[in-house]
Amino acid sequence: MVLGLMASQTETQSELSAVRDAVESIGVAIVLAFVLRAFMVEAFVIPTGSMAPRLMGEHVLLSCQACRYEFAYGRSKNVGAPQCHACGYPLVRCPSCNFENACSLNVDKTDARCMECGRPKGALGRVLSGDRVLVLKYLYRFIEPKPWDVVVFKNPQDNAQNYIKRLIGLPGETIEIVHGDIFVGKSDKGPWRIRRKPPRAQKAMWQIVFDNDYRPDESLRENHPTWHPPVWKRVRDDQTGWEAVKDDTHHGYVLNTRVFQFKGVPKQQEIEFRTTDSDYMPNYGYNAPIGPVSNGGLDSDAGTLQAHICTDLKLSFTFEPHAEGTVVALMLSSFEHVFKGEVHGDGTVRLYHRLEGDKDTDWQEWGRAKADGITVGKACEVALTHADFRVTLWVDGKDVLHTSSRHDPDPDPGRTYDPDHDQLVARMKRVEGIRGSRPEPIPIPQVRIGASGGPCTLRHVRVMRDVFYTSMTVQTSGAEYISPLGDYARERQSTKDLDLTGQGWGVMGNPITLVRNPDNPDLDEFFVLGDNSPQSLDSRAWATASPSLRLYADKDKTLPQYKLGTVPRYNMIGKAFFVYWPAGFALPGLPELPIVPNVGRMRLIR
Repeated sequence: MVLGLMASQTETQSELSAVRDAVESIGVAIVLAFVLRAFMVEAFVIPTGSMAPRLMGEHVLLSCQACRYEFAYGRSKNVGAPQCHACGYPLVRCPSCNFENACSLNVDKTDARCMECGRPKGALGRVLSGDRVLVLKYLYRFIEPKPWDVVVFKNPQDNAQNYIKRLIGLPGETIEIVHGDIFVGKSDKGPWRIRRKPPRAQKAMWQIVFDNDYRPDESLRENHPTWHPPVWKRVRDDQTGWEAVKDDTHHGYVLNTRVFQFKGVPKQQEIEFRTTDSDYMPNYGYNAPIGPVSNGGLDSDAGTLQAHICTDLKLSFTFEPHAEGTVVALMLSSFEHVFKGEVHGDGTVRLYHRLEGDKDTDWQEWGRAKADGITVGKACEVALTHADFRVTLWVDGKDVLHTSSRHDPDPDPGRTYDPDHDQLVARMKRVEGIRGSRPEPIPIPQVRIGASGGPCTLRHVRVMRDVFYTSMTVQTSGAEYISPLGDYARERQSTKDLDLTGQGWGVMGNPITLVRNPDNPDLDEFFVLGDNSPQSLDSRAWATASPSLRLYADKDKTLPQYKLGTVPRYNMIGKAFFVYWPAGFALPGLPELPIVPNVGRMRLIR
């Protein structure tokens, strides 16, 4: 009996020890979690769509009723969305085929169409929360931030809020946005060079113009005569190498299938991409379309709208040659420049350039190379991109040929392609019709595909555009500006170093110089922008300042220190690096509990 009692006490002690170990382990885990949160990694939820569509705030998922392309539509900033005149439902424009879907939030889901106008009601589900991201805190205490990093920081207009944007300008630099691109100088007089995106960031920033895998149902045009979906068609009707069908709606022979077939002819025959001008403007499916261009400080006059035609484009598809003699050509244009990348069935690739109006015999070869992975009967992915004044030909995701810059360590004079900042600014002023001159329109970009020699098959044909940073205005009046947060801005407006004329910081004609303070690096200044430029409240338009900032350099508050439109280093929280919880899936029967993680959309942030 004594032995039994001793054994029972031993078991009790063992159980207590196990419980104590478990409690201690949980306690240690909690402490470590708090330590990690305080000093290393912290989770943040994205509240708005300023970085959409790559990073999303509160949104709903739409499946376009015309082409079934799925896209996110932001709910936080689309209160004033245009509405169908007949039924009153808000309209949501598909970013691929331009069809205006009627948003079916808070309506009877049993009715597939509006009884008034017959417009399909978008297949919307519940409202999804914003992406949740992990941020490396204090990283920038050890390494310097890099341009194009996605950063989290305290909003200089309200230090109680956290913002997420893309880092554009560093301390000591002067930043100016010209025709959607970023130019960097040593001062507001230059010399200027363009700030190019690294490949990983550029890949994340392409926006859809048209995805041919999602063919629009053109039978809907009968009820929507103003809808003009994009289309691929023969440049000349008598070029029969491309299999196409006669379509009176589009006035010619169109390629109305997901797969393009070329029969093979000796001389090159071309097809061209046709769409509306607004497809090349900074419209987003995530935003409510307001006129030709989404609202965001853009004026409605024709010159300003023309100034926002994006010519940084990407043409891509999978190419399957059926003979070594097959040649496929990808062509893009920007202003008066036309670029062509050729891919041969034997693996030879070439890059060409000519000016608009030149003959086909005037192509100047900019380079040639041999690419791996191009084999008869095997598909490979090819792409031609024009972004940040660099033209690149890609094969299976590898850069095989590109133009060089005079700023490169070893530029290639045979294919150097660089912008002249002053000439571009002068050109854009003419485009906008500044000082009463007649606007000089930007030529609509040309997007073409040519083929010659043997037959080939093209699949997954896509046209995309780069992020285009718009020129915003600064709010210098109204409730926000006259609030206590506007006191500092009004005080600085009365000095000679600041003139709030309504022109945004860092935009064309108003470059911003960022201070580097070697004596106190905490006062270094950064410039940030959102990828969803028309809907992003960022460095371009900050006209207020939080009183909790270090606004003055002296106790008497006579020496202003904070510069509007900048993020001081002491407001930096860290670098966003991973979306650990995208909007999740709901359990069956519990639509309001999206607790199942969407693993497929977990991703690194570029």
